[in-house]
Amino acid sequence: SLGQGVPIVVLGSGRGSNFDAILAAIRAGALEAEVRAVVSDRREAPILEKARAAGIPAVWVPVKGRVTGPSCVS
Repeated sequence: SLGQGVPIVVLGSGRGSNFDAILAAIRAGALEAEVRAVVSDRREAPILEKARAAGIPAVWVPVKGRVTGPSCVS
């Protein structure tokens, strides 16, 4: 996790530009939050790797009917 304050989970399915902005705001002290996890419906979404690189748990959750196979938590 990153930061201290209100615990939040970030949802994303793409590059993670909003996630980047959230992390920057936390680091700058402009947002009192703690990112507890990042969740995506796309296994290969770059946002998941960004979260892992920041030490934040990243979770892929398949959407029923779109992807088969087990979910992946890392």
